[in-house]
This record gives sequence, structure tokens and C-alpha cells, in this order.
Amino acid sequence: MVVLIMAVIPVDVETVLRVLNLPTELSDNQVFSEHQANVLQWLFKAVRRDIYLVAVSDIPDALSYENEFKYAYCFYLLSSVLEFINLKTLGSGIIKTTGIDDQSTQLLSGHEIQSFKNNLEIRALEVLSQHLSTYGKSRLNELKFGKNEAILRFKKTRAVVI
Repeated sequence: MVVLIMAVIPVDVETVLRVLNLPTELSDNQVFSEHQANVLQWLFKAVRRDIYLVAVSDIPDALSYENEFKYAYCFYLLSSVLEFINLKTLGSGIIKTTGIDDQSTQLLSGHEIQSFKNNLEIRALEVLSQHLSTYGKSRLNELKFGKNEAILRFKKTRAVVI
């Protein structure tokens, strides 16, 4: 019996939708597949190179990172497409409220979308916390504590390590 081993990332759109509990009909929207390269680039910057190269390869070691990368990939993909699936012109969006008679629908505002994207990125980075690159650690601190506090924390960490 031959066991086929596939790369852990990228994750197929159907799996992403299932993990994120999104409607399966969104798989018809090409925006998800169009943003896969963007997500791979984010992950490349956020994690250590050796770990990333294992995750995109088809070697057995990649399986040990499967869940971490699957969830991080899903969170990053939703973060990447969020503002595009929120447009009324696409026929789908993230609905914040609907009126009693379904005549008034309110989608997420630009500020709410950015906040949601930041929270998704935090979740992605926290899932990969053991494998983050220096950039990934700095970005996580920036998202959680703000830019100035993240720089201060990074300098304190560097001073202790030296």
C-alpha cells in the first residue's frame, strides 16, 4: 500500500470553508483561490524558513505541523478576503444586522473589518507561536499591544538575549 503525502499548505478552499464554518457555496467565489499566493507569502514571512519549507513540501515531517498550519492558513485566508466578500455587489458579505422586514441589511464597516482582520491575524500567529520568525513575533506583539509597545517589548527582549 502506497501512502500519498501532500504538502500541508496551501489548504483547499472547501477545507477552509469547513474550518471557518462558512457556507460551502462560497467555494464558487474565485476570490479565495486568488488570495492563496498572498497567504503563502504571509506565512513565509511569519514563520522560520526551515519550518515553512517543510510545510510546503510533501515529506512525512510536514504532517507534524498539519493542524497548526491548516488553522493559520485558514485564518490568514479569511483575513485576506474579508473586505472583498463584504461588498454588496458580490451578493454576499458579513452581515452585522438585518431589519425585521429584511429590507435593511447592515454589513461590517471598514473599521470593523480591520479589527476583525487583526483578530484573525493574531489567531493565525498564535497558532504558529512555536515557529514564528523574528518578524512573526514582532508582528504578533504589534497586533496585540500596538506598534510603540511592540517595539519596546522587542528591544527589551533583545537586550536580555544579548
